[in-house]
Amino acid sequence: MTSSRPLTLRATAILLVMMVVTVLAPSASAQLTKADIDQLKIQAQQEGWTFTVTENDATQYSLDQLCGFKVPDILPSDVRYDPMASTSAMMLPSTFDWRVEAGGLPPIRNQGGCGSCWAFATVGPLECNIKIKDGLVVNLSEQYLVSCNANGYGCAGGWWEHRMHQLAPDPCGGTGAVLEADFPYQARDAACGCPYPHEYTIDNWGYIGQPFTTPTVNQLKQAIMQYGPISVAVSVNNAFQAYGGGIFNGCENGAVNHAVVLVGWDDTQGPGGVWFMRNSWGTGWGEVGYMRMPYNCSYIGYNATYINYRGSVWFSSNNTLSPAPADVTFTAQTALDAASWNWNFGDGQSSTLQNPTHTYSAPGCYDVTVSIQTATGQFASTEERCVMVYADTLKASTTQGLPGNPVSVDISLRNYVPVTEVTLPLNWEGAVGLVLDSVSTAGLRTSHLSPQQMHYDLQRAAYKLTVSGSQAEIAPGSGPVLRLWYTVPSGSTGGSNQVTVAGYVNGTQSYQPVIATDNGTFQPTSSAGAVNICKGGDVNFDGRGPDLTDLSYLIGYLVIGTPQPPYLPAANVDGAGQVDISDLSRLIGYLLGTGAQLTCK
Repeated sequence: MTSSRPLTLRATAILLVMMVVTVLAPSASAQLTKADIDQLKIQAQQEGWTFTVTENDATQYSLDQLCGFKVPDILPSDVRYDPMASTSAMMLPSTFDWRVEAGGLPPIRNQGGCGSCWAFATVGPLECNIKIKDGLVVNLSEQYLVSCNANGYGCAGGWWEHRMHQLAPDPCGGTGAVLEADFPYQARDAACGCPYPHEYTIDNWGYIGQPFTTPTVNQLKQAIMQYGPISVAVSVNNAFQAYGGGIFNGCENGAVNHAVVLVGWDDTQGPGGVWFMRNSWGTGWGEVGYMRMPYNCSYIGYNATYINYRGSVWFSSNNTLSPAPADVTFTAQTALDAASWNWNFGDGQSSTLQNPTHTYSAPGCYDVTVSIQTATGQFASTEERCVMVYADTLKASTTQGLPGNPVSVDISLRNYVPVTEVTLPLNWEGAVGLVLDSVSTAGLRTSHLSPQQMHYDLQRAAYKLTVSGSQAEIAPGSGPVLRLWYTVPSGSTGGSNQVTVAGYVNGTQSYQPVIATDNGTFQPTSSAGAVNICKGGDVNFDGRGPDLTDLSYLIGYLVIGTPQPPYLPAANVDGAGQVDISDLSRLIGYLLGTGAQLTCK
């Protein structure tokens, strides 16, 4: 039964208030009205926003329509992860923008009232990479991802679909990107009308850092430089939707709901640096479709991913890490009609063959470039550190020591390729009985690395130096990488004790000298050093004296003017502090059995 009684005055008032609130309050389920925009402008003044608020293409839709980034519960097991750990903040430029570096990027797209931001943020990095690597502006189909994916993604939302640009097939078994002309965007869940031509593919893709996290600013920067523009998620609110230009600071701490592309950064703008963010809401939104967003604002960078696009011409090599001299065969491919080929092997040599073999005679790290000439222009592909040729060595120093005193031995590395890790098995077994006190990298070319002890006993030990996080790799060069501090036992009577860098086995564990690089690992050659203990009268410091050869050496030095002894304390046999005729007299007396004992001072 329905009552026909009129509403009470109080009920009527409550209903009117609810209607007013519903009309005036910005809602995620409705477009922004002029009243909503005016209210945001008031909020901007109150909170000191550093950007303008305007009606634009995006304010014609609700956030529910625009923001369709949906985080799945689980991820495929074969996804790659790149920690972006080899570049430090000191090596990153303060500003970088692919729009400048590439001479412009493809036009900004407009997803309209379909929550397909995930598809646009998937396509965006590939379109940008094609422009960067091939110099071509192409328009790829987002509708293909919306309509032909196998995960049920669509205008109601989705996740990254880079897999469809690599290996994941559509319903007709096709893989790779489709041109916009072959499946135009419709801003709706249209049927998949495959098969379609697949014009572009990626080699692989992966997460920056780990999934379900926001990488550090430096990790994101390195990924942008290394892989080109990257796909990221962000938390979007009405202020973001009405953004008209400037540095956005209406940051949101709500759920991550939108997918965009980062193309660069500038450390000098904003409170501490800004990202250059590429959106898919048309050129009427923001700064011609872009936004300047501060680092760490609105969870920008969440679930960041990169793609690896090889370009219209690509190549492989059969040997990327080898001792010198190294023979490397290169194999190049292209889907274009190449009129000519040109190789730059990185060592000053070149070739015009499509699949050349090149000999690298000198050790080093080489970037390789292949370019082709076609009727439509020149296309090139470069692989940094494509070939590493090594002749790297480890060497222990030789030094002198006195009984009862400390002595140091340096382990030096001569490396021709960038090193990310070095394993150093050490042995100092000998009659001198050296006692290892400590190891250090202070003041050495590895001062930024900490030695990790892998094994230790009285006469041998193994240490590892590993580059991690933002630490710089060990650049090509020569010099000490680890210093060993020993104590010479007070009872030592002279002689020599070798210090070697050589592999050994402890139980079931083997420790070998190994150098790790981006291209793999190898065993360097090594040479031993020694700690020579001073013995009075051992003038030539051969560890056997005193004998007649030492007497001859001292006579030559004091009388004839031959080179001074290799270690003067051994010739200062009377302990007076300088080497002179009295030392010669003391040595003669000792050898004849008529003189006092010899010193070493």
